[in-house]
Amino acid sequence: RIELAVLPPGIYALPNDRLGSLEFPKIDRAVELAEPLATLGWSELRPAAQAMLADHAVPPAARIPPGPAWLPAELSAKLQAICVHTPSYGTRSSSLLAIGPRGLEHYLDSDGPPCQTALRDRGDLVAALRDAPAAPAAPAATEPG
Repeated sequence: RIELAVLPPGIYALPNDRLGSLEFPKIDRAVELAEPLATLGWSELRPAAQAMLADHAVPPAARIPPGPAWLPAELSAKLQAICVHTPSYGTRSSSLLAIGPRGLEHYLDSDGPPCQTALRDRGDLVAALRDAPAAPAAPAATEPG
């Protein structure tokens, strides 16, 4: 099901679910780490954001929701880190986007876990998006008569 949420200005982290999901307490950690970054300039933000994306902290056991019976509690806990590492599942990449008044201002990505792979500047993609011709507007709907 698709949900539309109008959000006031602020910092939000979207889990592999929906905003406000209680199944992902790691989102609270992500917001906690992101809040002090909101006032940083881009040159300071970049390394601080990389560290945030590479965070391995796990919430206290009392905050971790019970997983399915087949999922061991230790593994369930590891899945609540921002940067996940297990033998068969984990964080494979990361992205950092800065959106300003002109739209997309900066885009960084890592083609590997953010704790092992530096974010690379994708200014080439930002420029390409800015220079791309605008899509034609959809025709306005009219009522008969």
